[in-house]
Amino acid sequence: MGMFEGANVSNLFDALPEDYADTVADEALESARSYADEIYERLRDEYEHMCSEEYIAELCDANEYLFNKKGELL
Repeated sequence: MGMFEGANVSNLFDALPEDYADTVADEALESARSYADEIYERLRDEYEHMCSEEYIAELCDANEYLFNKKGELL
């Protein structure tokens, strides 16, 4: 026999502390903020890398782009 056998949803919710929903919501929000910060940092780092002179030079070399003295693509 399980500990929840015969219990209904109302009984289960009544057994939870009063502030349980607030605690779960706060923890979920903190977790979401932390994940959003992590994603932002990764995107920022990738953006900075892709805008660097080194990356642009490597990209031009890899694709054999040639430019004239005015900077126009040949």
